[in-house]
Amino acid sequence: MSVPSDLGVDIAGWILVLVFAACAGLMAALDAAVARAGRSRVRMLAEEGSKRAAKLESMFVESDPLPEALIFLRVLFTEATAILAALLLLRHVTGAWLLFALPLAVVLVYLLQRAVGLVVVRRGPTSVAVAAAGVLRLISRVVGPVAVAVALPLRRLQRAPRGTDEGIELRDVLDRASVGEMIEPGEVELLHSVLEFGDTIVRSIMVPRTDMVTVDAEATVGEELDIASRTGLTRLPVREGDVDEIVGLVHLKDLIGREIDHGEPVRHRLRPAHHVPEQKRTVDLLAEMRQARAHLAIVVDEHGGTAGLVTLEDVIEELVGEISDEYDTEEVPIGVGPGGTSRVAGRYPLHDLATLVGARVRVEDADTVAGAMLALLGRVPREGDEVTDPVSGVGFRAVEVNGHRVETVDVSAPTDAPAGLGGVEDGRSAS
Repeated sequence: MSVPSDLGVDIAGWILVLVFAACAGLMAALDAAVARAGRSRVRMLAEEGSKRAAKLESMFVESDPLPEALIFLRVLFTEATAILAALLLLRHVTGAWLLFALPLAVVLVYLLQRAVGLVVVRRGPTSVAVAAAGVLRLISRVVGPVAVAVALPLRRLQRAPRGTDEGIELRDVLDRASVGEMIEPGEVELLHSVLEFGDTIVRSIMVPRTDMVTVDAEATVGEELDIASRTGLTRLPVREGDVDEIVGLVHLKDLIGREIDHGEPVRHRLRPAHHVPEQKRTVDLLAEMRQARAHLAIVVDEHGGTAGLVTLEDVIEELVGEISDEYDTEEVPIGVGPGGTSRVAGRYPLHDLATLVGARVRVEDADTVAGAMLALLGRVPREGDEVTDPVSGVGFRAVEVNGHRVETVDVSAPTDAPAGLGGVEDGRSAS
């Protein structure tokens, strides 16, 4: 029984469609396997004598054309699948049926590509990449030069322009990985903290000067022990008169013992103080404090005065989150203000507002809610003053002001159409 020539062409064509679709899925899977393969695991296998691992490791260099070759083949097979499937459908399907048949063919081809990719990747990215090292080497050598030549005109566009924020790009990659369940949500949050840690400066995490607890150099050991018992602090900066003159630190354990004279001045028990500039990056501060074995540092401003202090715990908390013990008081919003606003302390960190109002507030030279109000108003707020961040639409209202210090603020979430900078007049919001 002979097969009609048209039917034979159709069968051969659809077989090619399936093959092309499977190849496209395979290229996508190999690309993902190479990108996610554990470099250290591959290196260890190569050192143990695995020839395939050695081949794969040799392709882990920036100049190797393997990634471009895999992308080139994936696009080539995908386009070939789409064009061939469309030609085969147009031979027999016309009119309204074509509107149904084309999407159906696209869905079926896509599912086939995904199925091939999942079957390959389920073995593990490193295992797949090592097993396919020979094929990958062949693709790199044969298709690589062609892919590089084709992409040559786009090389200029591929270079990142000046000012590109690589941190933002990495955050986008992490978010996409989280959506795809490639990384656990907790791991994504930690990695985000690591990225932000590199951009954070000491000023944004320090205890401000106004909240510092210090002891005078002429104070006695007994007086210092009384302060330590009331505050629960074990290390205290020692000042020579003014807080700008920090002459050292006193540690509680140096003041406890049978032979300690409680009437002795604490200046006789001083340890050297570690000073750091307020613009120093926290990642550099962490390395510096580890090297100096310092648990507390005095933060100085550009004029040489004391801006605040920072502890090793503050630095670590910026990286891994709050570390609380039985002596800590948790920094939380004070309560709920009128109209569903969040009532917070003036020193509440700006970067934590996103969890309260659903919008990220960035105000130049401001790290706290009070600092944002000062910057937006251009003066010290009075009780009842209101102002809105023109970028995020988040509103602020000063509830309690003590002298020049903003103690309590009501923060409101942005509306669908954020208002501009709120006007103030004589301590009252402009109507």
